[in-house]
Amino acid sequence: MKLPGRSRICGSRPAHCSGAALAFVLVIMIAGAALTAGWLAVMSAQTGYVDQFSAGVKRRIAFNNGHALAQEYLLAQVLTKTGAAAVTATVTDSGGVDWGSVDIAATAFTPLTTTSKFAGYNFFNPGNGDGYAVSLTATITSREGSDVTRQQIRRYFARSRSPLLGGDVFIAALPPVAMSVSGTTYAAGRSLVWAGGTYSLQTASFTVPPVPPSLGLLTLPNGSGQNQPGSNFAFPPLTSGDVGGVPAFNGALDVVANSSGLNSLAVAATTYGARPIPGASVPGVTDDGAGLITIEIGDPAFPGVVITGTSDRIVINGQISDDDYAAAGNLGAVSIVVVQDALMNITFNHRNARRAVLAIKKSTPADVTCDFPNPGSGGWRLLVTLENVPTVWTPAGSLVLTGGIQTNSALSVTTGSLTITPELDPRLLDRLTARDTWVESYNQ
Repeated sequence: MKLPGRSRICGSRPAHCSGAALAFVLVIMIAGAALTAGWLAVMSAQTGYVDQFSAGVKRRIAFNNGHALAQEYLLAQVLTKTGAAAVTATVTDSGGVDWGSVDIAATAFTPLTTTSKFAGYNFFNPGNGDGYAVSLTATITSREGSDVTRQQIRRYFARSRSPLLGGDVFIAALPPVAMSVSGTTYAAGRSLVWAGGTYSLQTASFTVPPVPPSLGLLTLPNGSGQNQPGSNFAFPPLTSGDVGGVPAFNGALDVVANSSGLNSLAVAATTYGARPIPGASVPGVTDDGAGLITIEIGDPAFPGVVITGTSDRIVINGQISDDDYAAAGNLGAVSIVVVQDALMNITFNHRNARRAVLAIKKSTPADVTCDFPNPGSGGWRLLVTLENVPTVWTPAGSLVLTGGIQTNSALSVTTGSLTITPELDPRLLDRLTARDTWVESYNQ
């Protein structure tokens, strides 16, 4: 007989049914508590991660700010100077929060004239892995309030080298007037094009710096006549010195005979023995007093010259015999620097194996004709720098110029052809050339 009020599920033992239900509820509560505790642990870990990540981001931002301050200081106050004061600089926001600082000690070196070198090399630098270097260290600090949270020492190098010896066989610098290259001209190496213009130039490769004036998508033909764009490799800020009192990173050129004497070809030539003309007699040089100067560049006693005055013609005699040509290749490097407006013509006779620098500067642009009446006898070994000097090249055939040409004026080849090849054995040429300088940095 079924009694009223008795559960079918529990049968005749209702207390057992109540215990089972209670146990089930406890299991649910324990599981819920475990899930809640796990969720809270995950939330706590995520919160800690966000805090740590935020602090790490701030430290990285602070470090990069300090690095940027140090690099800007070197570019503006060190590269083109003869020394610089100590500096402490800090980046803060409107609330006074420190976002990175840098401390740099005073320097007493001159990157553009130093003769020091760095034992390690960065083979992708503008000096083709070589060049002079001076170093300094900067302490970069990140702070949280008044507490230092991270401090790192970074080493910076102010590097310098002649661009003509660093792989650029033709350099079109920023011109005072329009730039152009016309005639049959081939750069059998890399060219550096700072300025827009008209270029009848074939080049193995070329670089266009990412600075104004914009050149757009400039293409130049290679040796096979196929158009090619400029290199897209990273291009560090480069300068050869101050122009108008500030570092020129736009390709402006003032290195033949500048007012500061820093990175000056005239000063370098004189430092290493060049004699002034007009002046006392110079071995290997004849001045007829009527505007003609004749130079025997293969004369072992020829020390180099710095020519001012009013001579309008220069004849540079090279070597005729094979023995003289071979001997000239073992002579010390020399400079021929011309700083005057009268020069109109230079004749290069025969061939030349002596390492040499030719630099010409005029106060206002005026043409100079470069005659090579017998280039078939052999090439000329020469690094050429031209400021305000449009040149007309008239080789009677195919001329090979070993070294390079750096000019801020038009260059025209009206007869024959001009091929420019790199100088692969500069020896003492480095000390006689004008340099570009740049910054490299490494973790200490």
